[in-house]
Amino acid sequence: MHKLDSKIWDKMILQENGQHAFENPREALASFNTYKAYFEGKPTQVYIFMTWAYEGHPEMTGALDSLYTQAAMENGLTKLPVGLGWRDVMATNPPFELLSADGVHPSMHGTYFSAAMLFEMISGQVVTNNPYTTPLNEEDAEVLKEFAHQAVLEHFN
Repeated sequence: MHKLDSKIWDKMILQENGQHAFENPREALASFNTYKAYFEGKPTQVYIFMTWAYEGHPEMTGALDSLYTQAAMENGLTKLPVGLGWRDVMATNPPFELLSADGVHPSMHGTYFSAAMLFEMISGQVVTNNPYTTPLNEEDAEVLKEFAHQAVLEHFN
């Protein structure tokens, strides 16, 4: 963990590989426990980034939510429930894909949506007031920001 020792961090976001966490939740939990011990006594706000279900595996969402909720409660970490937001967006059958062609990684829309949720959860600023749209068309960006805002209201403390 020598890179972590390079400075004092205000905030740190940890993310476990979604497939690994889904298939090996005890190992994933042990990994979060290691980081809890590392950051104990440091002024760092530690977040854990709950990822999304892969294409064709909707059961991942509930399992990942349970794991990340447990890890957050046991370790005093803050869960960033991005995967729950993804589930909600996908349930609306949007005219764009959050997943890339590989069915695992985010598309540009998925990346933008995730970043919008992270922005609001970490900064405390309402993302719909942020004018940034990236290379997405303005309409898609605005829709994704609204979805992100609603997901934060529903799923983030």
